[in-house]
Amino acid sequence: MKFRLFIVVMSVLWMYRPSYALLKIGFVDIFPTVRVTSRNFKVESIDRLFYTQYHLSPKAFVVGIDYQIVGIHFFVALDFMRNLEAEFYKMTWTNLPVGKNLAASASTNFPSEGFIGYHNDVITASIGRRRAHLGPGNHGLMLSRYTPYFDGIWLSLHPKTRENQRFFYTFFLAADDTAALNRLWNAFDPYAADVMQLNRYQQRTKFLAVHRIGYQFEFLKFGIGESSIISGIPLTFFNANPMNFWHNTYEVGLNVTLGFDIEGVIGKKRNIRLYGEFLLDDVKTSVEPGGNPLAFGLSLGAQWHVFERDEEHFGPNFDYTRNTLQEGGFNFTGKSGLVLGFQAVWATRYLYSRAMDDPLGKFTFHNQLQLGVGHWSVLENYIGFTHGPDSVLLEFQADYIDKNWRIQSTFGIFLWGESGRANSGFLPTYQGNIAIGGLFDPINDLGNVFLSGVESVLLLPKVNVFYAFKRWLSVYGGFSAEIDILHITQSRITVESGVAMRF
Repeated sequence: MKFRLFIVVMSVLWMYRPSYALLKIGFVDIFPTVRVTSRNFKVESIDRLFYTQYHLSPKAFVVGIDYQIVGIHFFVALDFMRNLEAEFYKMTWTNLPVGKNLAASASTNFPSEGFIGYHNDVITASIGRRRAHLGPGNHGLMLSRYTPYFDGIWLSLHPKTRENQRFFYTFFLAADDTAALNRLWNAFDPYAADVMQLNRYQQRTKFLAVHRIGYQFEFLKFGIGESSIISGIPLTFFNANPMNFWHNTYEVGLNVTLGFDIEGVIGKKRNIRLYGEFLLDDVKTSVEPGGNPLAFGLSLGAQWHVFERDEEHFGPNFDYTRNTLQEGGFNFTGKSGLVLGFQAVWATRYLYSRAMDDPLGKFTFHNQLQLGVGHWSVLENYIGFTHGPDSVLLEFQADYIDKNWRIQSTFGIFLWGESGRANSGFLPTYQGNIAIGGLFDPINDLGNVFLSGVESVLLLPKVNVFYAFKRWLSVYGGFSAEIDILHITQSRITVESGVAMRF
């Protein structure tokens, strides 16, 4: 009798306000879509571009817990959607995991997010599975929000030192998927005789450590940081000490990058933000053994808050990067309005890469995905710029938010070099003098290098539109494309629409 009464009460509350149905702790997202895709794939391998798009596509059904109290945030999300194999090899008219064999169509790779975090005006801490981002741009060179997720811990200090000024210090430690690494050992055995440094790896593990220090003035913010891959050796306090200079540890099994970033606001209304980021990865001159003269990344961008409003979007938020860990920056006053942006990213040929005798030490993490029943795949993701080295991205951005509308759009011009297009992050070491073939080569003739080194030129338009009817109900429309100008038959265009509901 009591149980029936409980069901009746909860049903009445749900009709009045759906969020009461789960006691304001749990949530259920129902987001079915129908879509038209110009082509499917039969032969081509799954590339990083497709995997990034797949990971940010609408989930058909998500159930989870999202609870916040006195600064503590408990979150876990179980995604139900088509698995990568079903999405990639079949004409996909919906995101629902439907098919003759449900077990072979549905993804069981969850949770995609699960963490316990704490945030106040001085400190931010988190432990669990979550996205992470460092850098002032939409795309980061050291850590990127477009990497599917990290399993790790994050600690960030950001106290006010005086009026309109803050000090920043961030430490992040994450572990790679050991099950995925063990599967990769079947393809590459570091103990094999052809490895230049025998018995280099003591264990089959890989960790990422990042620390960054910065300071924000009223109109300017700058920072410097290091990221370190700790591979094949035990994780110790020595090689992950947040107060060490990791470039000075000189331990076998470490690969360290050094990054600088700066951003500032200008204009009478302080509504224009300019920023830049530079990442250096073991650069050596061409006369040094194993030199990597093209082992850096550069990002420049601008953001213009055209107009701002105080009204909030009252519909459900289906931004899958909303829980991304990142440092604070310049806060604009409006909660909605129109924002225009532009970002240019140049990742040279040997960024994130080391010598051939150290394939584990590259700046990639892995995801082991179940594909149907008894089928598995391991995919590599770059920890920083999601498209990897030997690439250039020019991206225009426009976002508009008001009470009912949420419109997110980007248009990218993306150039992939012959090394960057390769599916694996295991690139060969630089050998000898610089030769034509890289995407941009500052020593040889730029025009010849540009034409000979470009493997793909992609146009990447993407638009997501939400219109909110209720706090729990929105309609959705989306358009995305990968138009390969040099290989037009490999292009893909997708149009989709659906209903987004959060209970």
